[in-house]
Amino acid sequence: MTAVTAAWPLDRLVAALARSGWDTLAGRSGGAPRSILRALADLLPHGSATGQVTAHQLAEAAGLSERWTRTILARLEDLGLIRWTRGTIVAGRPMPSLIRVSKRAIAALVRQGRATKPERDAAHAAETEARIATIR
Repeated sequence: MTAVTAAWPLDRLVAALARSGWDTLAGRSGGAPRSILRALADLLPHGSATGQVTAHQLAEAAGLSERWTRTILARLEDLGLIRWTRGTIVAGRPMPSLIRVSKRAIAALVRQGRATKPERDAAHAAETEARIATIR
């Protein structure tokens, strides 16, 4: 398996994170953060993982409301996955936010997810076997 590093393009890192099981972003509570990360991978340059984007653009790309998008951006910022310089109003015109995805943090999540995936898959298989046993 190829070593994951921050040198990888953003879209490839997010795809690797998905294949590794999303680590701490797994499950129901991680749905919106996963959508936002995928939207950021779609909207930002893959090399630098940094660019200007509005909450409206992100919300549309992620299929979420603008308010929920801002809430999730703050959560991703708290997790250290992004650095978010909020947009403002300049001369009466709205300015977009500057967002930088930490490819280093995403790569670390991929490595953690890959390390724990066999254990999670085995637990899932055992749960499935137990359910099937009750049906027989």
